[in-house]
Amino acid sequence: MLNYVLQYLKGSAAAIIAAVISLSFLLEVIYHNFDSVQFYFISVFGSVIGYLFGLIAFACFLLANRKGYTQLTKYLIFLVLGLISGGIVEFFTGLMLFPASFVSTIIGSFAFIISQKIKSKLAILIISVIPLIVIFIYPLFW
Repeated sequence: MLNYVLQYLKGSAAAIIAAVISLSFLLEVIYHNFDSVQFYFISVFGSVIGYLFGLIAFACFLLANRKGYTQLTKYLIFLVLGLISGGIVEFFTGLMLFPASFVSTIIGSFAFIISQKIKSKLAILIISVIPLIVIFIYPLFW
């Protein structure tokens, strides 16, 4: 049971980290006025979305493992998940951040599946707490 929780947390946290960093970078490149308040808002929004979509991704990951799918098939499944979740995110943001949030969601989806190869318990714990550190500790330094 603990192994499943750690798999979910490392996948969701890796997806959040990748999506927030890529979205922050893309917004800076596109709009040239990205600040720390926007970064915090994107981190919180990305974390909520990432942990919710992480449940779906984890269920798909477990199902793909049980069915014995090849690694290429798993990557294609997560590409489709990224496209669908990117469309959902764009729908809820009213296309305000298109195409940056769409691309970032796909990157986060791939980060989820790639992170499942990490076996080090220390690396898993570090990755898992980074989104929480950003959400709860980052505002103290403003």
